[in-house]
Amino acid sequence: MPTPAELRWEPIVRRARCSGVSIRAYARQHGINESTLAWWNWRLGDDRDDSAFVEVTVADPRGPLRLHVGSVQVEVDRDTDLALLRQVVEVLS
Repeated sequence: MPTPAELRWEPIVRRARCSGVSIRAYARQHGINESTLAWWNWRLGDDRDDSAFVEVTVADPRGPLRLHVGSVQVEVDRDTDLALLRQVVEVLS
């Protein structure tokens, strides 16, 4: 059973994770103590499923593919370095 503090911080941490900015930036933007938010982010764990796959249907296989990760859009074409793309997506997730 979650504690009252966990119930208070869970939605804050969830919004910070979904914001598309770092925990530090989110804390500064919302007047939250950076250390406290970082601790609760760690305490509540990482709820992302890194093994998840998303089915992609390409409308025009000749054109670029646009990926939306949070509030960021990444455009990928045939010449994209896949190792670099993976790093970018991991940083943005």
